[in-house]
Amino acid sequence: MTDSTARAPFDPNDQKQVQDRARHAKDRQRDSDQAIKAFMSHQAGRAWVWDHLSACGLYRMSARAGDAHMTYFHEGERNIGLRLLAQLQRACPDLYATMTEENTGD
Repeated sequence: MTDSTARAPFDPNDQKQVQDRARHAKDRQRDSDQAIKAFMSHQAGRAWVWDHLSACGLYRMSARAGDAHMTYFHEGERNIGLRLLAQLQRACPDLYATMTEENTGD
C-alpha cells in the first residue's frame, strides 16, 4: 500500500524542486523574522529574550573540569543561544540594541 500524501524524494537535479525549496526557505525566514520583530517590539518580550540568552551562557566557559557530560550540555545550551542571537541581530538589530541597553544600564 502506498500513502497518497507521501511526497516524492527531493531531486537536486530538478531545477523546479530546487527553486521551490529556496522559495519556501525564504518565506519561512521572512515569517520567522517578522515573528521575532513582533516579539521584540514589546518590553516584556525583550526581557524574556534577555533572560533566555543569559540562561544559555553565551559568555561563560562551557568546559567543566572532570565532567565532559556537563561540558557537552552547556555547549548545547550555548549553541541555542548563539542561534537566537544571530537571528536577533539579523532580524532586528535596533531592538537587540534596545534590549541590551534596557538590561545593562548603559
